[in-house]
Amino acid sequence: TVITSLKAMDKQQLVWCFENALNAQNDVREKAENIIMEAEKIPDFLPVCFEIVTSNDVAKITKLQAAISFKRMIVKKWAPYEYKDFKQTRIQSDFLPQHMEQIKLNILTAMCNSNGPLRSQLEYVFGFIAKADYPHDWPNVLEEISSLLSSNDINQMHVSLVALRLLFKKYEFTARENAEPLHNLTELTFPTLLELFNFLAEEQSLESAEMQTILCKIFYSATYYILPEYFYDIEKIVGWIENLYNILNREITNEEQPESEYDRPKYPWWKAKKWAAKVFSRIIEHFNPTGLEKRKYEEKEMDELELVEYNFKTDFMTNLGPKMIEPVYNVLSVVKNQNGYSPDIVVNYALQYFDTVIRLSILYKPFKPHLKGYLEEILFPLICFKDSDLEDWQEDPVEYLRNEYDILQEFFSPTKTAAGQIHDIMKIRGGKGCLDDFMNFINNNLQEYQSNPNNEVNVRKKYGCLHAIGHISNKLLNSAHYSDYLEGIIANHILPEFESEHGFLRAKACWTFNQFTEVEWENKDIFLSGVSKIVERLSDPELPVRVIAAISLRNSILIEEISELLKENLPNILTVFFELMQEVDNDELISTLQIVIHQYKEDIAPFALGCIEHLASSYLNILNNTTDLVDDSVALAALECLRTICVVLGSVRECEEIFPLTEPILIPVIKISLNPNYIEFLDEIIKLVTFITFFGAEISIEMWEIFEHLYKAFDEFAVQYAPNILVPFDNYISKGTEFFLEKNYIEIVKNMFTKVLPDFVEDEQSKNDSEVIAMCQLVEVVLLNCRSYVDNYIPLILELCINRLNHAMEYSSEGVVIILFDIFANCLYYNPLIFFNFIDSKNWTGQLFEMWFGILQSLARSHDKKITVIGFSTLFMLSLDQIPNVIQQELKSIVIATLGLCNDILLIQDMKQQENDAPLTAAEIYTESDNIEALQYLQSYLKNNKEDFDSDEDAEIGAEELLAFENELKLYAGYDDEDETELEEEEDFTSPIDDINELVYFMTHFANFSNNNEDVFNSILGSFSDIEKEEFNRLKDIATQIMNENINN
Repeated sequence: TVITSLKAMDKQQLVWCFENALNAQNDVREKAENIIMEAEKIPDFLPVCFEIVTSNDVAKITKLQAAISFKRMIVKKWAPYEYKDFKQTRIQSDFLPQHMEQIKLNILTAMCNSNGPLRSQLEYVFGFIAKADYPHDWPNVLEEISSLLSSNDINQMHVSLVALRLLFKKYEFTARENAEPLHNLTELTFPTLLELFNFLAEEQSLESAEMQTILCKIFYSATYYILPEYFYDIEKIVGWIENLYNILNREITNEEQPESEYDRPKYPWWKAKKWAAKVFSRIIEHFNPTGLEKRKYEEKEMDELELVEYNFKTDFMTNLGPKMIEPVYNVLSVVKNQNGYSPDIVVNYALQYFDTVIRLSILYKPFKPHLKGYLEEILFPLICFKDSDLEDWQEDPVEYLRNEYDILQEFFSPTKTAAGQIHDIMKIRGGKGCLDDFMNFINNNLQEYQSNPNNEVNVRKKYGCLHAIGHISNKLLNSAHYSDYLEGIIANHILPEFESEHGFLRAKACWTFNQFTEVEWENKDIFLSGVSKIVERLSDPELPVRVIAAISLRNSILIEEISELLKENLPNILTVFFELMQEVDNDELISTLQIVIHQYKEDIAPFALGCIEHLASSYLNILNNTTDLVDDSVALAALECLRTICVVLGSVRECEEIFPLTEPILIPVIKISLNPNYIEFLDEIIKLVTFITFFGAEISIEMWEIFEHLYKAFDEFAVQYAPNILVPFDNYISKGTEFFLEKNYIEIVKNMFTKVLPDFVEDEQSKNDSEVIAMCQLVEVVLLNCRSYVDNYIPLILELCINRLNHAMEYSSEGVVIILFDIFANCLYYNPLIFFNFIDSKNWTGQLFEMWFGILQSLARSHDKKITVIGFSTLFMLSLDQIPNVIQQELKSIVIATLGLCNDILLIQDMKQQENDAPLTAAEIYTESDNIEALQYLQSYLKNNKEDFDSDEDAEIGAEELLAFENELKLYAGYDDEDETELEEEEDFTSPIDDINELVYFMTHFANFSNNNEDVFNSILGSFSDIEKEEFNRLKDIATQIMNENINN
């Protein structure tokens, strides 16, 4: 029987729906999905769905479908929030309390009775509920977990550890002042967990490895951000460290591992090693006293808890830190001995550990005797050419290039980490023989290669030598001893490899030569020969060589002499770039092309049309000859054609006469692409329209047709692209205002606005905040550019915005609320009479202005402040009888608010001026992550200013710099950029109010108002406090000064 509806909750009916949610017949599947969506609104859905998930008489696949729906409902409705005064507050869930208690009472049992993907879904649900309810609304969960942990059942113990990890994960980023639950949780569980860890250390089973892995994760989460008070007694951490030692020291034989290298990283003991190495890599950095802590300790500024924690860290680094070096070093023995296997991720975590060892003197001193061997026996082999590299080079050169330039590889690739570490070692510990020893080692390998260049081992080592030399190029260039020998190194060991029979050596020669373009050449012929050979490699038979050669032009081409020599080759160079860009997706290649185009911007124009025509033709051919763009490589090729066209257009943006000539070429590209089948290209297509409408002298009739096509796309399938479409539409309206009004295109804007600002529907909350912001900004463009021409639309705009505001204050982002008040300010500026007549007729005036005053402190952008000042100032153009009574009573508040906003804008302008004149500050390199990451970033940033640290000196930021940075961080303590709909400063945005000085505008209109309403003016001024009067007079003097300067200019 085909069920068509579900009015009351019935288990068997719901099972039928979940079974058929994957039915191959579209009509049956859609009916099942629709019934499930309706069923989710019924109160009993949650317990019945959970019953299905835990049932023994339901098929696994059906239970999994039910679990997915169950998880979705938990995430959506378990812990809903509302926003009041821009603060998040948890509100009552739609679920019945007895149902929620039932879930919490049985979720752990359900986890124990499930496995595989089903258990993963339930684990996620447990973690979500724990994050929302523990400890206050779920106090007994720890007792339930402890009961499972103390059982003799392996499965129950495993579930209890997973549950504990999820509890601890809640506190990974907990601030010290909120850490009491973490301290309590650690105190209650870690003694038992250590006993279990000690027991498992004697077990060699895979189940033991899995549970030890979870214990590592628990320790990692518990200690990630702050140190639990439980560990203030350092003896309590010793057992954990020893068990981590044991994991790292455990030998994993080839016989016990899976045969496939693809499956080996998943082997439980490798997972355990990975997490043990990850923990060591984290705690050796985290448990090291920072420069700031050292300063506070020396100046006795620490409170009691800070002092206890500082003593722990000092004790840890003195007694345990050096002992950790050996087991982590042993992990890398597989590299040193060149046998066996270790997953890249395990090797990489071990290498990251030594990043800290090299930097901290307390660890570097015991490690220093091993540094030579570490460089030569571990790091160097990692940067040599390997079998996996050769396999990619020969079988998938595009993948080889992706790995070579993928920035994410720096976090996962031992090769990238090792190369970066060689650079860091030479930079911060490269004095007193270290650099000499390493260069002697490199020279010996180069000599071996020269004596026997056909030996495969020597060939791969030669690649490693070039790799190493390139990464320490700055050190060699700045060394008085080696700078004199660089020409010889380049002539004897780099230039010959341009002709190597091995493509990977030809490519590495290009890359290495590019690192030494700053050499002060005595023999210029060596340099010219190197550049000439790179150009020759642009026609190399192997793709990676051509790509790396093209990228390697980026430094040389900036040198005037080389730039002139290559100018005659420009057409061929451009052709090579465009051909390569159709073969590979490579940001470095694109950025190098941008350098080439910029360097020859005066010469590029004659080639621009030809390049664009070639790329447009290639793009159209792909679309016309491909029935379905499911092939990623085909879609990517088409996308790269569009991206390259954008690069070329950007390069000739100063040649406005070129843009009309591009229209016959690009309009067919744009029209065919405004199709739901090609939505993945829409972002680039919109950029093309933006280029043509912004940089061209005027907008042609043909391009106005594109305006209509873009609107049709928006209306039919691309509403989510509203923020993108806003940009060219701004160009159309601001540049072609007369035509826009003549063709009544205001109706298009009205339709777009009414599409995204309907009365709020609760199920759709927050789904279109970014679209609302974009459409409000589009309306703002109309109001500012079409003053006195769109009077009839003001009431509709106000009504839609106020209806949206009623719900936005509770459900939407702060950005939506602010942009709605920007619209009110624009309408007030557009025509204050129309504005007040409408809102007063709806009895909205008092409430609206009360809310308006409430959000003024949230205005962060200069534009928001400016349009609010101009809107408020326009009010004073009215006669007193035209101002609603409720506003007359608030005139002082409006004046005070306006003065405050004017002062804010002046401060922002002063800060920007100081920023333009000053070098980078800590705040400018402050990331949106936590302060620890910011400190680490700054430390990395500042340590580049010093080289060759002594072995008893930490290679880190000094106390004074750290204190300065700490003070700057305090200024930014409330900074948070997680909201994707947060408004940002738009420095490139221009509008008709740019030429209006808001302070002068206000003072002028307020002065005129006071002349006509002297009693009101005296009443306002008379109620000012002394400070308010002083501020008013100060700003009035500034306004007078600005007006005088404008007159003189």
